[in-house]
Amino acid sequence: MTNTLQSESVRTVLDRLFAAAAADDETPPRWPAGRSYADASAQQRADALEDVLMPISARGGTLLYALVRAARPATIVEFGTSFGISTIYLAAAVTDNGVGHVLSTELSTAKVAAAQANLAEAGVADAVTIRPGDAEISCRTA
Repeated sequence: MTNTLQSESVRTVLDRLFAAAAADDETPPRWPAGRSYADASAQQRADALEDVLMPISARGGTLLYALVRAARPATIVEFGTSFGISTIYLAAAVTDNGVGHVLSTELSTAKVAAAQANLAEAGVADAVTIRPGDAEISCRTA
């Protein structure tokens, strides 16, 4: 049975992203001085945290992969791609199923670009559409 998660391109990208996430954990981001997190809009929060990886765990990703392989959905909707770690797991599963597509959203334009690059490097970009901006608006126009 094909398992795209074991391909060199996917492993390389996931290993790099998980290492970067571990480094993020060592130095948590600081919220900009003089700004209230509670009063910030979702877009302002996304912009302020555009460099922060917000990954699923490797075990959680493997679970997502297994669930998608078993359920064989035609469409998967993901809210918040971040740098694309969970998206890679989902895309690998639909790729291996031979059916399905991942529709994801992301508020941060910097993260959209990074996720798209990571998906391309992993070789699973064809299975994913990332809609930039607010998920409510993105999904309403889908």
